[in-house]
Amino acid sequence: MKKYLFILFTLSLLFIACKDTAGKAGNEAEGEAGLPAENSYLEKAVGKNDNGSYLITNIDVIKPAWEEALRNENAEDNINSFRIVKGKTEGDSVSDYYMLLAESKSSKSKIASLLTLKGNTFYFEKIDSVENGLGRFIICTGGCADGCLPSVKIVSGKKYLYCSACSDCTKIEKEIR
Repeated sequence: MKKYLFILFTLSLLFIACKDTAGKAGNEAEGEAGLPAENSYLEKAVGKNDNGSYLITNIDVIKPAWEEALRNENAEDNINSFRIVKGKTEGDSVSDYYMLLAESKSSKSKIASLLTLKGNTFYFEKIDSVENGLGRFIICTGGCADGCLPSVKIVSGKKYLYCSACSDCTKIEKEIR
């Protein structure tokens, strides 16, 4: 019982950290039966690890979809830059993670998605175990000098994207199909 209360408490902290407006519509291009369409960028390589230097190799497919999602939430902003970052998770355990991170021209919005490194190639991390699973990205938008940054927390063995604490921060989740 204490374990369930701890999990419930931890999850509630995730939701308190930022106002959450979840959305599934995003940039979903569905094929038949809700599976990813052939032009989905989820299955394509995002970048590569070149001896510790992370290079993005497929930005021409990702950028238009992420800019559309950003414009759907904030019509006056576009993406200024992309980069692959490596960080340490918070929460139940500490481990390395990789994230594709985009920043808007105004610097008020950051978009992020978890990546998986296979060999020396980065791919979007899938959140479903179905054959052609889904990916997820978040948009953190706020005017704080510190905070409202995409971060990763492990709760009950699962990685969760969240926006770091900021009084003026909104988190929007989208699916990648």
